Amino acid sequence: MNNLTNIGVLVTRPREQNQALTRLLEQDGANVITFPALHIGPTQEQDALAAILTKLGDFDWAIFISPNAVHYGLEAIKDNYGEQPPHLKLATVGLGSGKALAEAGLQATVTPQDQFNSEGLLAQPAMEEVSGEKILIFRGNGGREILRQTLLERGAEVHYAECYERSMPKTDTTALLSALETDIDVVTLTSGDAARYLWQLAGISGQESLHRLPVIVISPRLKHICRETGYEGDIVIAESASDEAMVQALQTWRHQQNTL
Repeated sequence: MNNLTNIGVLVTRPREQNQALTRLLEQDGANVITFPALHIGPTQEQDALAAILTKLGDFDWAIFISPNAVHYGLEAIKDNYGEQPPHLKLATVGLGSGKALAEAGLQATVTPQDQFNSEGLLAQPAMEEVSGEKILIFRGNGGREILRQTLLERGAEVHYAECYERSMPKTDTTALLSALETDIDVVTLTSGDAARYLWQLAGISGQESLHRLPVIVISPRLKHICRETGYEGDIVIAESASDEAMVQALQTWRHQQNTL
């Protein structure tokens, strides 16, 4: 049985990453409207990235913050260092990053199994005894500092390899504004940047519709960002950032609507 029949779902993942979620939603009967609210691209600071990667052999750990960090990080390693040093241990913040590593033929030594954020990774035993070790964190431009700060407090030497950039898409919003008025029943958001950019791109006219729509998010932190930004509708937190978890959260939300 299709659980999302005739439900208009706004998918805001970056263009290169929304196909799988769109396919699952359509298989479940949803009417999918795609509007990438976040643009992902390689860092503009290539010289700085190259400089740190030439020293990759000196590091004990490489931590990948996201699937994008895996994609752009491995590409940068290949361009600036060559093969991954055999002694380098790999860690990821989430299952998606671990899956991306596996698809590249690599195996993460550490991946949280139930809390897919910096705190979840820091709780792993391997991340508690890092005094004297050198750690390189692959991430996008900016972001939370808790992972680096905590590892420093535990005695590690920590550096960033900022290998990609997040930015607001330069796109025509005409179709989005029209869909917000008549076609969208629920919004999916998977990052704080996307939540903020969607709000800005919608403008005053679009925000009048957007602020009341229910939203599916991937973490309590993202729920907080949505509230701060101006989203006032119901917010449902998915169990993880995976496409399957997003669909399950949407099904749960739909079921709740049907039982009211």
